[in-house]
Amino acid sequence: READNPKFDQKSAVNGYKKKRCREMKDERGIFYYPFPQNKEVRMYVQEKDDMIYFRLWNAEDPKLWADHGWIPYDAILQAQAMYERKSAFNPRQAYDLDVARAVLKEASMLNGTLLQ
Repeated sequence: READNPKFDQKSAVNGYKKKRCREMKDERGIFYYPFPQNKEVRMYVQEKDDMIYFRLWNAEDPKLWADHGWIPYDAILQAQAMYERKSAFNPRQAYDLDVARAVLKEASMLNGTLLQ
């Protein structure tokens, strides 16, 4: 086992894992996470601008979704949640997860040498 090796550096191993994991969570559209982990065809992209986190949904089965819908600030998502909860099985709290968005953005910023607040 690597951990039993006296030359094994756990901190480097963890940092390497984070870099690998974050690289997998970024592509030409930006930084993302899987809002429904069992479905890798759906991605939630996130960005921070003016101290606000924005979300944008992408679905491999619906390419027009990305083109038709822009970046949505989290405040707007909060306002719309009640409407979705009454009308559909879609769970906006799972898809638009502020804690996950912050974690993914923080991880990406650490790789780039900048730290988000």
